Amino acid sequence: MAANYEIGKRLKLLMRLNSYTISQLSEISGVSEDTIKSIRSGKTTNPSINVLAALADAFSCTLDNLIGRFPKSLDESELLRKWRSLDNHGRSAVTLLIDSELTSLPAHSSKTRPLMFYSPNKYTGNGAIFDMTHPEYLDIPADYMKNADFGMKIVSDSFIPDYYPEDIVALVKRTALNGETGFYSDGTTIYIRKCVYINGIKRLIPLYPAHNEIELKNTNDYTCIGTAIGVIRLAR
Repeated sequence: MAANYEIGKRLKLLMRLNSYTISQLSEISGVSEDTIKSIRSGKTTNPSINVLAALADAFSCTLDNLIGRFPKSLDESELLRKWRSLDNHGRSAVTLLIDSELTSLPAHSSKTRPLMFYSPNKYTGNGAIFDMTHPEYLDIPADYMKNADFGMKIVSDSFIPDYYPEDIVALVKRTALNGETGFYSDGTTIYIRKCVYINGIKRLIPLYPAHNEIELKNTNDYTCIGTAIGVIRLAR
């Protein structure tokens, strides 16, 4: 029965949301790297229940969530109850999952495409609180920054000259690599930091000198929701 579900696609998505590499997931779950690769590629479509359970435990999710099995009728009150039971990290993961699953977008011409972006409710000094439940859309040329998955709007002058107020930073949903700027979330606040490795130690350096560097004593405290790949500079 599990073969009827796109387990490989779901596994890739959950790994991306949790920023897990194949080796990391293998270490956490106890499932071999070869098995994980086989599921991801679609070669294995009906893994054993023990493998599924181990992977679900690694993601702290249910088996249904792992394989993408949902009831035919979802009761809103039940969804709200489950949402309220999540911690901040869980809510961030669910929000990203919903965004990834969205397929209906505003109508647009063949020459343009809509880029979904979020605006901040307020800045907190070191970071910003974004309204991740009400996305906005901006039409951009269809061939412009094709890899961009979504954007984050800047409304502060704290990031000049990297970003100006009204800029929309185009992001791709992956963890920032060395030298790249990422948007990091602790579940409530989003921080813009540059990922750099110094003497082999990962550090998240602020773009604005007055902001604090994020100490990664526990890498699970912060989730990189996206890496900056460009800027859409609106007329000011």
